[in-house]
Amino acid sequence: MRNSRKNVRKKSYCFLLCMATSLLLTGCWSRIEPKKLSLTNSVLFDVLDNGEIQITKENMKPSGESAGKGGPGGEKSSADLLISRGKTLAEAVRDELNGRTLFGGFIKARLLTEDFAKSGLVPTMDFLTRDHLVDETPFLAVVKGNDPERVYASDVGLSEMVGDYIDDMADTQPNTKSESVYITTLDFIKDYFADGKQPVMGLIEIAENEPRSITNPQTGSQDPQNGSEKKYRLVYSGLAAFKDDKLAGFMDRIETRAYNFIVNELKSAVISLPDGITAAKVLKSGSKIKTEIKNGQTTIDVNIKVAFSIIQTGRAVEANQISQLKTLEQEFNKQLEAELSASIQKVQQEFKSDIFGFGTYVKIQHPNEWKDMKNNWDELFSKATVNVKVNSTITMMGETERSIRMEKQTHDS
Repeated sequence: MRNSRKNVRKKSYCFLLCMATSLLLTGCWSRIEPKKLSLTNSVLFDVLDNGEIQITKENMKPSGESAGKGGPGGEKSSADLLISRGKTLAEAVRDELNGRTLFGGFIKARLLTEDFAKSGLVPTMDFLTRDHLVDETPFLAVVKGNDPERVYASDVGLSEMVGDYIDDMADTQPNTKSESVYITTLDFIKDYFADGKQPVMGLIEIAENEPRSITNPQTGSQDPQNGSEKKYRLVYSGLAAFKDDKLAGFMDRIETRAYNFIVNELKSAVISLPDGITAAKVLKSGSKIKTEIKNGQTTIDVNIKVAFSIIQTGRAVEANQISQLKTLEQEFNKQLEAELSASIQKVQQEFKSDIFGFGTYVKIQHPNEWKDMKNNWDELFSKATVNVKVNSTITMMGETERSIRMEKQTHDS
């Protein structure tokens, strides 16, 4: 009996302790029901002629609203557009609501118009790092051209929204051709603060789809479609180069591929020779940078090693013929050296901005000299001598050891 009373007393004490502890626990004071949130997939930043900031937000439609309705990316789009303005970015974000609380936790891409990118991004970076609800993982890209609003009226392939399109491309494109860059907000901010390295971000162009022809059932001839409005598509290729926080210029897909070779970000690519019949896939690549400072002149040696697999050739090439493979390797060396050198010269002469990060190697390899060079590095970089050396190795010939031309010659003989 006495033990039973003790057990009851212990249970009572435990119950009271749990109740007292629960009073110290706090809930989510800022909780908002998901059905009352407006989920943003991407945003487009622009600056107007009067200096105001304009933001176009691509918001997801609530479930069930997108069926049977057209949208900015085509009939399957499930996005609503919300435009807001303000003197500052912080004001523009909160300028206009759509009956729901805006939530940026699902933003996948932040897009900038050329005018906005040229105006300077320091205030933008300050806002993005200061606001506790803002995420730093979305990709950054500049929309090239004079009509950036058309980005939300363009076809986005198999994706539903523009933000999804860029996020999907980031998963697939680097593994096939490496002719673009995928830079997050945090990546850009890190490069902005880095010594000897200027930032870059992705590049989007709006291309007009070629008009399709339809077959006239009466005449059988191909007649162009008339009366239909122009259709556009997004092309994510190349990069936007910056000098400090302002847009300096653009690089095309081949120049961007060269950039990825130099900064060790190239995962895969197909290199075609000028003969138009030979192509190789990059299996592996790596770059080594060596710098030298002599009599106030900086020399930068860029050494690239590439392993190739031949994926197409119309030549009489046999896998066990070392001399034939060496000839191909030399041609690929020449091709890549020309591409890389041209890209570096463009950056030196037009941008005068070290987006390759050569200055970081000078800082590591010549720390004493760097102290006097860091504040004027971009100017010194533009006058530096840059030597490019590519060493290619063909390690695979695909599924066949002999080319079709060799097989044909053997068969005919």
